[in-house]
Amino acid sequence: MSGWPTVEQVNGWAAEVDAVSQRIGRHFARSEPRRRAIAYLQALLSDTERKNGWQLAEYLGEATPDGVQHLLARANWNAYAVGDDLLADRSERP
Repeated sequence: MSGWPTVEQVNGWAAEVDAVSQRIGRHFARSEPRRRAIAYLQALLSDTERKNGWQLAEYLGEATPDGVQHLLARANWNAYAVGDDLLADRSERP
């Protein structure tokens, strides 16, 4: 075994991210924060060595971490409802 993920595994992971985005999308008042939240989740799951604002912004192709900071601090979304959905999703799995 090479240690590299298979195409099927990668496709499965992508499908999981899509499923999460569908599940939590309703908790965002606007489409821009919803898209940024999914991109942020993908950045957190990436192989980026350090998961701080600057490195995540760089992964997202942004010049500064302002967009992610806005999402986390000021954007209109229900963080508690997103957390509840993610916990419920996790508890439904074997």
